[in-house]
Order: sequence, then structure tokens, then C-alpha cells
Amino acid sequence: MKAGIIGGGAIGLLFAAYLSRNHQLTLYTNTEAQASKIRQQGIAVCKDGETEISYPHASSSRHYEEKLLIVTVKQFHLPSILDHLSSEEPKTLLFLQNGMGHIKSLSDLKGHLIYTGSVSHGAVKNGERDVQHNGIGTTVFSPFQEGSSSEIIESLSTEDFPFVFRSDWYEVVAGKLLVNACINPLTGLLNVRNGQLTENPHYYLLLKQVFDEVFPVLEVGDEASQWKKVEDVCRATSSNISSMLQDLRMGRKTEIEAIAGYVLDLAEDKNRRAPTLSFLTNAIKGMENS
Repeated sequence: MKAGIIGGGAIGLLFAAYLSRNHQLTLYTNTEAQASKIRQQGIAVCKDGETEISYPHASSSRHYEEKLLIVTVKQFHLPSILDHLSSEEPKTLLFLQNGMGHIKSLSDLKGHLIYTGSVSHGAVKNGERDVQHNGIGTTVFSPFQEGSSSEIIESLSTEDFPFVFRSDWYEVVAGKLLVNACINPLTGLLNVRNGQLTENPHYYLLLKQVFDEVFPVLEVGDEASQWKKVEDVCRATSSNISSMLQDLRMGRKTEIEAIAGYVLDLAEDKNRRAPTLSFLTNAIKGMENS
């Protein structure tokens, strides 16, 4: 099957490498320099101390020829991508962003078959063609429009790179947002790996404090099971560095607005207070500016 991946970050590189084993895959990068390097040298995925090279096609074009596109760019890069997609012929689109800031914009994409999803793979980009795969995860996806079929995206699934269908898109995306809102800002501010949020009793109290603010705002699932999920993610990814902390260490713009900002806007709409999350949001923004 022909498929395209938009975005040459950690997730884009990881998906391009794995999916190109069984499909005719094009990775659409932001720069021609990155695309050229991947065409010449391939994508290097390092996992468990071993490196595997994959050779998908790479392009910096903004004309997407494939019928299936997986959009992996960060929230703040989405507007320009959506502009291009709005003029494309109908396609199947899978959006894999942290946060929910893009959800309203998806309704403006007419004629496309749209899916949203969340990714639990651990991935760190170490160069324009190098990505570290820190443990096998899952891509959970859901139809944004009711009644949509799952077969096209499920056909991408393999044993070591699974895709799992869920019918309720809000539960999938809001559930991932809940986890990200609890873990990412704290690890970013405290400069700690994920596992330390449960290992350190003082950080653990802060983690629960953020959860107690975010859960009533998002209203997703059962409170006890969602708290257990946050704890389980911290422990399962104990040695991982969150994407927000990676961005801060590299001097890049973070996704604090797409993650915490969305929750704070929703809290205001519901007349709820989230002072801890507000503090974390301003702290991360201040760190970005410095």
C-alpha cells in the first residue's frame, strides 16, 4: 500500500522506518536537507543496542500524492499542513498529535476520512535520520466521523508495531492528554525522567495534585483507572525523558500550549480552577523564553 507520513520528527522517523518494511512509504519532511540525507543514507533506528537502516522515500514537497497520510507534526506546525490538506483531493488522514488543540480544526477539513490517535512508543530523535526506539508501544486510533471503517489503518499493524482500533475518539485523545498534562510539564520543570515522578514521594504528591485538577476538566473514563494509567505510564517509561523535557534541553519550542493550555481553556469554560497546572504552564513558557 502507498502511504505518506508528514513530519520528520522522532515519531515521523520511527513510523517511516517501520512501515516502509511492508509498504511503499514517503516521509514528508520540513526541509530538503533532511529529505536528501534520508534518501542517501536511510533512517537509522536504534533499539536494544542494535541499529537497523530503512530506506523509505523522502521528500520536502507539500503536494501529497498518497491516499493514506499519517500526520505526526507537532501542534504548532499543524496550521500550514491543514492549509495544504484542505486543497487536496479526499484522503484518509490519521492525526497523531499530543494535546487536543487541533481537534476543532479537523472539522474544517471537508471530504477527507479523518482519524485521531495516540502513540505510546518511546522515541528520541538523535539527528536528521537517527531515532532511538525506547520500547515497543501501541498506536491506538479512532474515527473522527461516526461509522468509519478501520481496515485501511489496521492493515498497517504488525506484531512489533501494532495499531489498535477504538470506537470513541474522545476517550483515546483525552485519555492521552490527561497522561501528558500530568507528566510532561512536571518532568520539564523538575528536569527528571518519567519514573522519578512516582519514585520520589514529593514529586508523587505533585503528580497527584496535577491529576486532581486535570481529571475533572477532561471527564474521561473512571477516575481510579485513569490515575492508575498515569502511574503505570510513569513506571513503564521510567527511564524515558518526556518530549517536553527533550524540547527544553534542546532549546526548542514545547507543546505546553497544546497540552496544558488546552486544559486550562477548558477549565475556564467550566468555571474550574487549576492553579498547579497554571503555575507549570507559566514556568515552562518562562523556560522557553530564557
